[in-house]
Amino acid sequence: MTFLITVVYVIATIAICKANIQSANASKKQLEEMQKQYAEENRPLIEVEFLFERRSFYGLRFINHGKSTAQNVEIQLSDAFIDSLESTNFAELLKKQKGKKCVIGVDQHYDLFFANDTYIQLPNKVPATGTIHYEDNGVKYQSEFDIDTEHYATIFSLESDEEKFLKEMKNQTAELKRMKESIRAIAQNTKQFNTTEESE
Repeated sequence: MTFLITVVYVIATIAICKANIQSANASKKQLEEMQKQYAEENRPLIEVEFLFERRSFYGLRFINHGKSTAQNVEIQLSDAFIDSLESTNFAELLKKQKGKKCVIGVDQHYDLFFANDTYIQLPNKVPATGTIHYEDNGVKYQSEFDIDTEHYATIFSLESDEEKFLKEMKNQTAELKRMKESIRAIAQNTKQFNTTEESE
């Protein structure tokens, strides 16, 4: 009878050990999943927007919408897109930026301009495509982007108060220059008139 109780006790102990091992494995998997989920929620996340700045420059804005700083950010624009900009002054600048890296903090952005206001007149615009490489704590990330600038929604540009003020200041400066020239002409005519009267 003692032997039978010992056998039952050993079997029960083995079953308990097996259940504990399974429970530990399940806890380990759950912990790994939680760590993975935490890392995914707290990573950098760079997205791209099409940009028309100060009614003069077209560009791409790379924004970090994630919860940690994106390190070693490298933006690789497609050669087809860069080559399509040959008629602008920006193509060479974009070629020179290849291989350069930057850091984009949380809710920060990096603007990369690729054309001035004449870009809208280019026929058959090639989509702005490329890849963004970045990392955080040794983990590397990669995002692709493809923005069809030819069929992008209409861009409306409003004149800001600062632009209105600057425009008015330029108009006033031009008017003052005209007045200065008029006064100078009157002074010169008066001087010539006085010189003529004195010589007579």
